[in-house]
Order: sequence, then structure tokens, then C-alpha cells
Amino acid sequence: MNYGWRGSIGLIVAASDQTVEMDFHAMRPEGVAVYVARVPLPETDNYEEKLRAYEHMGEAVPAAALLLADVKPDVIIFCCTAGSVLKGMDTDQEIIRTIEKETGITAITASTAFVEQLKFLGISRTDLLTPFTPEFSLRVQAFLCNNVPGLEILRCRDLGIVGALPKCRVSPYTIYKEAKQLASTEAEALVIGCTSFQLLPVQRTIERDLGRPVLSGNTAMMWLALRKLGIGLREELNKE
Repeated sequence: MNYGWRGSIGLIVAASDQTVEMDFHAMRPEGVAVYVARVPLPETDNYEEKLRAYEHMGEAVPAAALLLADVKPDVIIFCCTAGSVLKGMDTDQEIIRTIEKETGITAITASTAFVEQLKFLGISRTDLLTPFTPEFSLRVQAFLCNNVPGLEILRCRDLGIVGALPKCRVSPYTIYKEAKQLASTEAEALVIGCTSFQLLPVQRTIERDLGRPVLSGNTAMMWLALRKLGIGLREELNKE
């Protein structure tokens, strides 16, 4: 039996991330295979050290992409929001070009997926919730606003977390409460940044309670990957 008879997805994941792989297997449609390669991201609570760690993680992407290429996925995803906005507006495109040059396989990133889904939904006003420090959140905000024409971020809440593992350990119920407190009446959507957040268990509940789309890194990446594979999305990502 070919596990990827409808298509296969390769994930490049930060070494300390505990969430992306589990979310993709939970969302994986029948007939879609998911394969993972990890890249180093040393754990630290120091902001400057974290920035350097993201830089070094980027240097490890080509080797990880080549490892994934051995299982011949149809698309490769760089699964780190922070790492794909680190250098500004074209960071994601630089990563995509690197992966595609090394492997000849279509590539996307977490931040690319956010941009494409915001455009697809026609969102012009959104709130933003992140686990990042306010300094790094400004990079995320600038990236989104520079890549989505006319986008306005109305309200933003940052949890001020630097380390990767603490981001993974924020409870879904904490995320739910923070989202409810943040949401403004004028926003058309809520973007929740960081692929490490364990948002999936409560994402649909937040959407129902707020009455608007909630975009997360992991669901946005799966959404865009399935589009690349030509697989219907409504039946797959709207499952309870």
C-alpha cells in the first residue's frame, strides 16, 4: 500500500518543536502521507541568542530539504513562522528558492501560508495573537502588512515567550482565553502566529465563539499544501 496515494508532504521542523508534526498527522486527509526532517534550534530564553539560533536554523535548511527529497514528497514546507519572517519581506521567498533549488520540489513556508490564506479570504482587518516578544512580533506584523495589500492589524497581543519549548506548552485553554480577550468587534479574522502553539484542539471553538475565521500557522500550512496537491479543502479541514 502506498500511504501517499493522493499526495505527500515533507515538513522541515525546528528540533525542539513538539506541535507541528502532531497537528499535521491529526489533520492529514486519507491518502496523504506526511514526512518530517528536523533542523537545529538550540533552546534559550535570551532574545539575542534566539535570533542567532534562527539564523543558524536557516543555514541547516538545504540539508534537511535534501533528506526529505529522498522520500519524494510533492511539496516541502518550512514550518517556522519566526524563521520565515526573520529578515523581512522576502524571507519566505528566499527559503522557498533555496529548497526548490536543492530539491526541484515545490516549497512553501509558514508565513507564505498566512499571506496566501489572508488573500484568499479577502481579509483586510485582523487581530494578531503571538507567543513572541513585542520586538519580534513587530517583524511578524511588518511582514504580513507588507505582503498582504491593504491589511490592517487592529489589535495585537504578545505573550513575551522566547524559548521554543515554553511556546509548545502554552495550554489550548490559555490560548482560547487570550483570543477571546483580544478580539475586537471590527476585525474580520484572528491570526494566531507560531507553529508551536497547541491551538488545534480549540481552534474551531474560537472560530464559533468569535464568529470569524481563525488562522493558525499549522492549519494555514496544511491548507496551502492541499491546494498545491489539488485536494479539496472544505471536506478535509472543516472536519470536527
